[in-house]
Amino acid sequence: MKKKILVIDNDPASTRMVRLTLERQPAFEVRELNDPLAAVRTALDFWPDLILLDVEMPEMDGGEVARHLQADKTLNGVPIIFMTSLVTDEESAKNSLYTNGLRVLAKPVTMSKLVRCVAERLDVLCADTRNEATVSVTSSANQP
Repeated sequence: MKKKILVIDNDPASTRMVRLTLERQPAFEVRELNDPLAAVRTALDFWPDLILLDVEMPEMDGGEVARHLQADKTLNGVPIIFMTSLVTDEESAKNSLYTNGLRVLAKPVTMSKLVRCVAERLDVLCADTRNEATVSVTSSANQP
């Protein structure tokens, strides 16, 4: 059975890139969401095994979205991985940076690193991604 991943980011280009990359792995089914205000409703409809969550979003920041998700009795056990440009890759790599018990990945993140992190968190074996071209998910806040 495929592991379900919900990707929440206000930037449609970022969620699309993450979805396309993760769906190359036969172990994953991915749903994109670009409206953080709909996060709980969408998660209840989709029942994800993991949530990838952007931190910087204009409508509601990732921390607030995570609090809403964790406040729901049926969703509070779903692991969340934050993605943010607020930390560097080096800071993220040090002892696998966590905030409030949630894993943090620095943006930009290479797709191979993202796949490895998701696979490790879900305890899933994935195809070798070392030979993939490096494509990065960036924060829309850093773009003109």
